[in-house]
Amino acid sequence: MGALERQAREIQIIDSAAKIFAIKGFGSTKIKDIAKEAGVSVGIVYFYYKNKEELYLAVVLKAIELSVSVINEAKLELEHKNCLEQLMGIVKKYLAFSEQNFQFQEVISTYISLTLSMRKDSLFHGITEGMKSSPFFEKLQQNQWSPALLIMELIHNGQEEGSIENNDMPQLIFANLWALIIGFEKLYLPDFELVDKAVFIPKINSKHWKNSLLNMIHNYLKS
Repeated sequence: MGALERQAREIQIIDSAAKIFAIKGFGSTKIKDIAKEAGVSVGIVYFYYKNKEELYLAVVLKAIELSVSVINEAKLELEHKNCLEQLMGIVKKYLAFSEQNFQFQEVISTYISLTLSMRKDSLFHGITEGMKSSPFFEKLQQNQWSPALLIMELIHNGQEEGSIENNDMPQLIFANLWALIIGFEKLYLPDFELVDKAVFIPKINSKHWKNSLLNMIHNYLKS
């Protein structure tokens, strides 16, 4: 097997693992589920990753790298714009990324939840011994906040130049933006519908919902 073929198979495994982890969660996922989704044998998965913990962390790291790429691409496309316009462009691009790649957005949010709970009392709640011993764990500790730091820097610069009029701390503004994006990702369906046989509730058109969310974010940043 050539290097390109090995690389393509590893990408296939990562993509399949991201989907299964997002749907089933880390605890309920088995390597055989990932192998079946990827169309390879269990042995092939273990050839690339020594255990489920290592594969999970590799997926999270890939998701964070993709997030950073989305942010940097949007910034590059809009580098001639002010910081508010750049930030709105990033949010739009990231929402589109979340719609098309729900699995990567999901593993990021669940992993961050694990590490935040870990930090509350210095115990590794939800983080297994296998995760802590993985070389991917140290990389994630160094890189998991990279997207947040990029956004907070942009918010700070926007406040300095005056295009972002909200004077809250950049950390707080980022946390509110992140909460809105996570909520969209968690509830997103092509046409969102609340089902209740006793009450008629019209569908929410996803395009209208996203536009409403973007308007809300814009107004928040200008407040």
